[in-house]
Amino acid sequence: MERRLYDGEYIKETLLEINSLQKIIDNDSFIHYSSISIIYAISRYNLYSFFYTLDTSMFPDFFVLAKKIVYDGKLTASEIIGFSHILGYKEKRYINNYYDIFKSELLQILEEKYHTPEFIFSGTNDKVLSMNLILSNFSLPDRNVYFPDIANSSIGTELCSLLYMAHDKTKKSLRKNNSHKHINKTVKKEINVRTGYPIATQKSINSTRQALIDSAKNNTFDKNEALAMARSSVNENGALTMVSSYRYFLYDEIFLKGELAYKYGDWDEAEKLWLTILEISPTQVCEKLSIMYRKQKRYSDEIYILQNGINLWKNSIFNVYNGSTEDLEVRLKKASTLYTKHTASDKSTGIDIPNASYDHKFVSELVDLARLHNER
Repeated sequence: MERRLYDGEYIKETLLEINSLQKIIDNDSFIHYSSISIIYAISRYNLYSFFYTLDTSMFPDFFVLAKKIVYDGKLTASEIIGFSHILGYKEKRYINNYYDIFKSELLQILEEKYHTPEFIFSGTNDKVLSMNLILSNFSLPDRNVYFPDIANSSIGTELCSLLYMAHDKTKKSLRKNNSHKHINKTVKKEINVRTGYPIATQKSINSTRQALIDSAKNNTFDKNEALAMARSSVNENGALTMVSSYRYFLYDEIFLKGELAYKYGDWDEAEKLWLTILEISPTQVCEKLSIMYRKQKRYSDEIYILQNGINLWKNSIFNVYNGSTEDLEVRLKKASTLYTKHTASDKSTGIDIPNASYDHKFVSELVDLARLHNER
């Protein structure tokens, strides 16, 4: 069938036949290569309107994203969230646990920025380079297929930034409205007899334990692949996305180990784990430590960790999307007030912040690649 498409024979009939086979043959490799065949024919013979005759639900996500941007010209909030994994967005907890709130915040951002509940492709974005795909038939003289690489374009950068904005707004919304938390004050919390600190519910512990298992299994990172993607990207988004992905790779598993220790009532262990990644993920770590220190009445320690977190994040090589420290600054103001009121009862013990372990040379190379893209 690829040979027919290459020779220009029965093109539409062949496309429909390939599409019908995709519904029958449940094989990832077949779906991938058959989708490329369809992409090839539609691009070569200018049959873009034929997209709407086909069922594209089984197509690779990069293809569906390009279709919706280039040919449909728009994305809904749900679709942006659905494509988050190929746009470089890594902070999935709010999407997984508070999807409706996250979506609502994203819709509000879209309305504020574009005056519409959808992301509309204006056609004024920078040129989008093409990714090089390969047809499966080795006997064809030219097997190359070129298709818009939306994820590694200025459009991808913009979409990723929208998701991070929704992340920040969701965090603030949850903090202001505690209705999502149901606290039964009549139930006495179980205490860790060794440490004297409370133990979370089994449901909460199981949730974090599963998240830790998933992170250990799926959170992988290849530096060589990351550099290759950064170098081949049309603009800075490829490099910046890789910096963000590397940061997530470094902190996620350790962060979850700390969270699990905290839920088991082993707060000293949680503190040790979180402090090792403070430099890599100051905002997430500081929020956790701030809550814990306040419960321990370590008011001076809370001020110290927040001040360090704010300074670290503002100057961090990982802060490629200009992340805000507003939440930490709000916490710092309240912590300072509490310390003034309760200086006599302060139980601070002091904090030793270790240097974070990461490949500084590798991250610097990614940042330099992003800078070079901007200068071109």
